[in-house]
Amino acid sequence: MRFLSCVSEAEATEEAVEEVINRAQTAAIQADVLFVFFTAHHRDQAEAIVEKLWLELDPQAAIGCSAEGVIGGDREVERSPGLCILVGHTPGVRVHPFHIGDEDWGEGLLERMGHGPETRAFIGFGDPYTTPLNQLLEFLDERAPGSPLVGGMASSARSAGENALVRNDQVLTEGFVGLSLSGP
Repeated sequence: MRFLSCVSEAEATEEAVEEVINRAQTAAIQADVLFVFFTAHHRDQAEAIVEKLWLELDPQAAIGCSAEGVIGGDREVERSPGLCILVGHTPGVRVHPFHIGDEDWGEGLLERMGHGPETRAFIGFGDPYTTPLNQLLEFLDERAPGSPLVGGMASSARSAGENALVRNDQVLTEGFVGLSLSGP
């Protein structure tokens, strides 16, 4: 497996996206999975960010969210524009992206999350205003006890509907996005 992390502090969103794409393409890492994080400065351009990353890096799955600050490589960016990606080449690992919205808490949730006998973990990010995190954690403890959940909560907003969550080429404003990791 190979991973690359890079950060841009460019104020212009288009310039920030181009910078991280150029670094990823220069490193020549096949993008099986992509994680993207951006500060509130870039939040209004989330759809453009996601579209460009999705088309240029061509990952199998992408997740991410808006945040108060971003970290990548050896840099942390807070209180100023920041965009960070983590690109991973994960041979032999199956990734299954998902979104849990208001209507998704019923029957079949584990299947929609891509859980199966070879699921090793979940990685996810939620909107703190619309994700019933305790309910999700209790559900996973009960129904998927061998598959830990790692991740965090979007943190660029002060109220519901202001955070941005990324699932593949979509930008969402509520719920929980994630991916399951499966394989031998």
